[in-house]
Parts: sequence; structure tokens; C-alpha cells
Amino acid sequence: MTQRHRRKGRAPESTATVALLALSRTALDSAAQGICVFDAESRVVLFNRRFIELFNLSADFIRPGLTYREVMQHSASRGNFSPERVEPICRQRLALVAEGKPFSVRQQMPGGIITNLEIRPLPQGGWVSVCDDITPRARLETELQLQTERIERAVAHMSHGLTMFGADERLVVCNEQYLRVFGLDPDVVKPGITHRDVIEHFVSQGNAPGRSADEVYERRMSEIRSGESSVGFLTRSDGHTVQSISSPMPDGGWVSACYDVTDRLRQEEALKRQNQLLDAALENMAHGLCVYDKDMRLVCCNSSYLDFYKLSPEEARPGTHLSDLIDRTIRNGAISNEYGAEHLMTAARERIVNQDNAVLNRRLSDGR
Repeated sequence: MTQRHRRKGRAPESTATVALLALSRTALDSAAQGICVFDAESRVVLFNRRFIELFNLSADFIRPGLTYREVMQHSASRGNFSPERVEPICRQRLALVAEGKPFSVRQQMPGGIITNLEIRPLPQGGWVSVCDDITPRARLETELQLQTERIERAVAHMSHGLTMFGADERLVVCNEQYLRVFGLDPDVVKPGITHRDVIEHFVSQGNAPGRSADEVYERRMSEIRSGESSVGFLTRSDGHTVQSISSPMPDGGWVSACYDVTDRLRQEEALKRQNQLLDAALENMAHGLCVYDKDMRLVCCNSSYLDFYKLSPEEARPGTHLSDLIDRTIRNGAISNEYGAEHLMTAARERIVNQDNAVLNRRLSDGR
């Protein structure tokens, strides 16, 4: 009676254990990831349906008690990788498991699926393998990497210097042209360096003569933080002038394009001096002079020309057509009434077409 009573007492406990195992199996089979648990002897203890599906394994073959090597041989037979790789893979992975180090492996399956396998050692010597389908994420990473490489190639081949700073004023990226334009040391100016440190390095080499690093920094930051695109100039120790065009970004950082504008500024200065000499020559002529382009529009004229024809500077602005100038000179009473505007325009066109260089005399209203 006592033994029969004890057997009846164990029955509920056995039922609970079976129910718990069934619940665990249901939970594993509901997981989106493939899971396989191995014991300290690297033998299969537990696995779920998703593990079988991801690696296209045979549900009739995979069972508890199989060694990891047998699982890998079966996986190779299903075309997941070549049989020659079974031994090297097993040696490498089991060595890492023995060291107690978690690691992950990414693998592209024959059907195009990309899996990520994470192997995590367990305290008692066993380990668990968790596999996930990361195909969308991997493709996105590949696209992102491709776009990054394209951008890097484009930046590297720009003719001008390009740099980007974050909202924390630290360098994010720059190209070689930026370093060359400012004469910066690539061993010093690297991603992560602050904008202030870049300027201190620049000034320490004798650049921005007569200005301290603090002065240069404050001036540059006031230009950059204006909230709009700004243009700044810095002078190198060799006399070269660098122009920096900075544009703010929504996150608080900014992008700058840098150019060595030394030659351009010299040409502009030379052209300015030539224009000043030309203006002086025109204004000191005793006679009136005007120049027209091929469309008969005024390019320039001197004060004597304006005086002769009683024109104001506003009436004889560059770009004004000859017909308008004739109408205004007649209206202002500079030309005698014996000439009509259409007659004068016709005569002018004929002289231009015929390349007639003969002197043309016209009587002004004051008798001259």
C-alpha cells in the first residue's frame, strides 16, 4: 500500500515536467531566430524549427546527441559550404568556445539568404548557437558602404579642399586638398580634432601673420555661426590667400569648401589697376569717346561724350542701346532738329556694315 501510494505521488511531478518541456519546445519553435544548444561535449541538446529552416537541414537527421562536427558535415552536404571547410571551421570555433569567448559569424546561404550566427559559451561548459536572417540589414549595409565609398572617391578627387565639422566643433572628414591648401600636417589634423586645435596648428606654423589663434578662431566661428553661408579669408606664411566658404548644417555642424585664391586676387587687382588707368585716360581726353559692342550697346564712355550730347550718367549707362542714346540726345536738345532719330540710326548701321571709317560730322544744336 505504501509503495502504491508513493507511485501515485510521483505522477503529478512527471506530468509537470513533461508539460514544462513541451512549453519550452513551443517557446523555442515560436522564436524568430534559429537556436541550437550544445553540451560541454559539443553534442546537441536542444534546437528549434527555425534553426533547421535557416540552414536547410534535414529534420530527420538533426537530433539530440549529434556532435557539432556531425551537424557541420550534414550542413556541408546540404550545400551550405564545401566539405573541405568542415574541419577548419570546427577547429576554429571549438577553440573559441573553449576560451569562453562569444563570437559571431556572417554567412551567405546558397539561396541568397544572409545569416548571422552568434555563438555564446555557457557557464557549465556548453554553448548556445543563435542564428538570425539579416538579409535586409546586410543589403542595406552594403548599399550604405557603396554610397560611402562613392562619396569618399568624389571628395578625394575634388579640385578644392573640403571639410566637415560636427556640432561639437570636431572634424568629421576632410580631403587631402584641404590639408594641402592650408599647409596642415596630416599626422596632426585627423577626424576628431577640434576646430580650435586646427586653427592653433595653422597659426603655429607662422600663418595668419599678426593675428593670434584666439582671434582667428573667434572670427571664423562668428562667420560660421551667422546661420548663413559665409566667406572668410586666411593668409598663409608664404603670402598665399585661402578663401573658405562655409555652410551650416541642420544638426549644428558645418561644411567648408577651401580654395587658394592667390592668383585670382592678383589678377583682379591687376585688372582693377588697368581699369583705373583706362578711366584716367578716358577722362583726360580732350574729345568725347564711347565704345559699343556688336549689338550696338554702350560699353563705356567718358565725361566729354556726356557733355557733348547733354547726357547724364544715368542716361548713358553701360548696356544702353544706341537707338535709345540717339532719342535722348535729340530730346535733350543736343543734336540739331534737322536730323531725325531714324535717319541717324540708319546711317550708323550702314557705316558699321560697310566698315566705313570716314569722319562723320554732325551739327549740334548749339552750332558746334
